[in-house]
Amino acid sequence: MREHEGKKRRRRRVSDRVRRRRGRRLTRILTTVLIIAVVLGIGVTAYDLYTKYLLALIKDEAVIEAGAPVDLSLFVEDGSKGAVFVSDVSAIDTSVPSVHSLSIRTGIIITVTKDVTLNVVDTTAPIAEAIPQTVYAGEIPDPGSIVSAIIDITPVTVEYDGTPDTSSAGEYFIPVRLTDQSGNVTIIEVPFTVIEDVTAPVISGAHNIEAVVGDSVDFTSDVTVTDDYDLSPVLTIDDSRVNYERAGRYHVTYTATDEHSNSSAVTVTLILRDVPEAEEDADFAEFEP
Repeated sequence: MREHEGKKRRRRRVSDRVRRRRGRRLTRILTTVLIIAVVLGIGVTAYDLYTKYLLALIKDEAVIEAGAPVDLSLFVEDGSKGAVFVSDVSAIDTSVPSVHSLSIRTGIIITVTKDVTLNVVDTTAPIAEAIPQTVYAGEIPDPGSIVSAIIDITPVTVEYDGTPDTSSAGEYFIPVRLTDQSGNVTIIEVPFTVIEDVTAPVISGAHNIEAVVGDSVDFTSDVTVTDDYDLSPVLTIDDSRVNYERAGRYHVTYTATDEHSNSSAVTVTLILRDVPEAEEDADFAEFEP
């Protein structure tokens, strides 16, 4: 009986030692696995933190004025190593306001790529120079002709800022509005000197005329009309008192009028003579059978 109990105790001790060895082996395995997991976890965390750091060095969005060049410095903060555009930025036309989606890669051994947005905007108003004007009362020149040296990245519309009034003589500043395609506006004050047109046109070359009854008369030969303002003054010829069928002396009046209703007149004498008898006989002879 005692011997049987001793055997049971020995077997129990052997089993305990086996369990303890198995337990220690399992503990070592679990410890090793835990250490590996911790190391891997730290590595993943470090990698994740580093890539987030690299991405944070690149701005999500950048804005440039129309016409400016596209450069990495628009997006990349100091400290970013090896940053390059993945997208082809050479094809971007920055003269036109627009939005572009780009990609940037940064890093040396570990690299990351980030999608970014480039906004090309036009916030610059046109510039130009005023051309001082001297005009006659009532004259309103084309607004495009009274400014020069217009500079803007887009086409510019030139118009009066309001309705200009040049009806009275005097010195004025008349505003002209310049608007580019992006809606940027510049107002330029153009100096105007408005003068009254009180000078009548000048008629030159009008002279007395002799003609024969029945002949046509050219009243405009050698006659010219000039004006200090109007390039095309109107010339009228009043021959209403002439009887072209009867010999005599008649008054013919030339009147020139400019667009401001200034006028001048010159009166000449038209002398109509009868046809000489010899010429009449000759004319009749032509028709004798």
